[in-house]
Amino acid sequence: MRKAFIFMGPKDPYPGSSVALGLQRLGYKTSFTSENLNEVTALITWTLWRDSRRSGFADFFSKRNIPIFCMENGWLPDIAGRKYFQLARRLGQGSGINGQGSWPIGDNSRWNSWGIHIKPWRISGEALLVCPQRGVTPKDPLISHGQEWADDVFMRLRSFSDRPIWWRPHSGSARLCVPKTGTPDRIILAKDEDIQETLKNVHCTVVYSTSVSNISLINGVPVLFEGPRLFAEKLCGRVTKEEVEHPPMPNNRTPTFGAMAWAQWNEEELASGEPFKRLGL
Repeated sequence: MRKAFIFMGPKDPYPGSSVALGLQRLGYKTSFTSENLNEVTALITWTLWRDSRRSGFADFFSKRNIPIFCMENGWLPDIAGRKYFQLARRLGQGSGINGQGSWPIGDNSRWNSWGIHIKPWRISGEALLVCPQRGVTPKDPLISHGQEWADDVFMRLRSFSDRPIWWRPHSGSARLCVPKTGTPDRIILAKDEDIQETLKNVHCTVVYSTSVSNISLINGVPVLFEGPRLFAEKLCGRVTKEEVEHPPMPNNRTPTFGAMAWAQWNEEELASGEPFKRLGL
């Protein structure tokens, strides 16, 4: 019998129980424990931070040609009040998420079904908005950054432009990742202001690798990124003097979001087994 090892929590904030139900509907025996690993024919896990237990299990199964499927909070984590999760097959030694995985891409119908309006590009914004990740520990440069990135990107932006720099720390961090090399013109806490409101006077958004980039792009605000990969990187630029002032504004964003739509699912969909069936399980 095929067996799936689910190495994530069964309950919120993880969708482990829904994952197990979906795989069982496809005929898999499922386990949340690492017993009898020689019986495992598929691994489903959360983000593969370097040197983590998850990464260790992934490397173990990779050497045995066992398929590995990685999950994370959705690149658009909330749609119409429902929580979504990324799901993709790991490629090589990457993290498997945020565009570093593979998944079957369909047409734009899934994206269109969500009814999300992509706003025209904004050409009147004033500020540079930096949206860092937690930045407390530089665990893995493929995924996130440490304090040093916040310090460095702030100094570079100051040297590239006279525009005001706004700083919006990650909402999930107890200790705010703010630059030590200078003071932003505004520090905006998520609890005090909705991201939609913040974006109203933004010229471009600067990120390392975070889902705020997708919200920015959908709202017509260009994005510059610094990490090695980003889900919507085809629509984004890099932090250079030229692109800070003239960020990319590609003509058609729908195909990119249409493809990305097939890489995230809600718990009801996961429990149906269909997302895993599409991935070949």
